Amino acid sequence: MGYETYQRIMNEQSYCCAYPKCPKLNLIILDYDMPFLNGIELAEKIQEAQSQNIDPKIQVPIIIASAYDRAYFEERGEISSAVKEFLVKPLTDDIVGRLLKRYLARKY
Repeated sequence: MGYETYQRIMNEQSYCCAYPKCPKLNLIILDYDMPFLNGIELAEKIQEAQSQNIDPKIQVPIIIASAYDRAYFEERGEISSAVKEFLVKPLTDDIVGRLLKRYLARKY
């Protein structure tokens, strides 16, 4: 699709890559089910770091990929303002492509 990507296996690596070292990120996609912190908890840490380092109007959107939809997380009380959208797995190239176009079309 022509985008430069960074992949991290552990969520501490993701956090360290995301902020404050990499302000060039335009979109962050996190899996919900990760060791140590879940994707929503990590999104909140990243959002907090973003708000300390950059203008809140240009915060990087964070997307959660999960086997469950937004309604599932709403029922559990796990919705966070740090998360812009939930994607239900399995993810296809078409789903990811539309997501990238929606969030990154404004950047290029």
